[in-house]
Amino acid sequence: MYRRKQISPWRRIVIITAALLVVVIVLGRLDFPGWVLRFVSNIVPSKPPEAYTLKEINEFRDNASRYASENAILKDMLAECRGERELEKVDIGYPVLNARIIYRDHAGLFETAVIDKGSADGVEAKMPVVDSNGLVGRVVSVRGALSRIVLITSPDCAFGVFDERSRDTGVVNGSESVKWTIGDESVSSDNVIPPGILELGYLSPSADISVNDRLITSGYSGITPRGIPVGEVVEIVSRAEQGVFDIRVRPFADIEHVEVVGVVLYGEKDYEQLNELVGETGKVLGPPVNE
Repeated sequence: MYRRKQISPWRRIVIITAALLVVVIVLGRLDFPGWVLRFVSNIVPSKPPEAYTLKEINEFRDNASRYASENAILKDMLAECRGERELEKVDIGYPVLNARIIYRDHAGLFETAVIDKGSADGVEAKMPVVDSNGLVGRVVSVRGALSRIVLITSPDCAFGVFDERSRDTGVVNGSESVKWTIGDESVSSDNVIPPGILELGYLSPSADISVNDRLITSGYSGITPRGIPVGEVVEIVSRAEQGVFDIRVRPFADIEHVEVVGVVLYGEKDYEQLNELVGETGKVLGPPVNE
């Protein structure tokens, strides 16, 4: 008789391990835990879940409403913090006071707004208002804790500007010919400026203005410091003779959606000296003499 060949312990370990791996792989492909649990759950009766009481349902609804309200408040605070952080990057050579728009004049088609800063914070009439992108408007009236501003899209708001490329000067202001009725084919598109677009005028007949030119405040009026970004030339409709232009400018600031603004603390104390100098110059030169 032949003696049975003995299998070494190491071979046994390898064979057992390989067999276990094969079993695990096969059972995994057959979704072994899943079908076993489903089979058992079908055999063993389970207790049906208890229904929520009306009190619990009302509590869930109240919590959901409270969480939604808190989430909206936190989002608003986050947007305000981001706006203030962006304003901190604005460098125009003068202090900038952060403020928030708390009211918009819907009757005036967003031509004016109210901010939550006033004379108690150092705000004065005529001070320019900016956001992180550029000029927004200027202060027109001040109270203790509130101020009204007029936006640059208003026809009553005008600023002297430079063309950064050509150095030509002009004046930008909001347009009175704004087409607010969208899709109204009865209204001609000629001489109609869409909302949020400014007009550029008071240019020299030889002014060199091109599309995509950037405009900044000139500072000549003394109401605003020089160098605040205003907008970009987007369309030149016509170049009439004798300096009559039809040029349209898109402001850098998103006037329709701006919430956080900065009041540039550049007030009477800064430009009253300029007014005095201009007045003295007029006195020295005297009125024109008719010959």
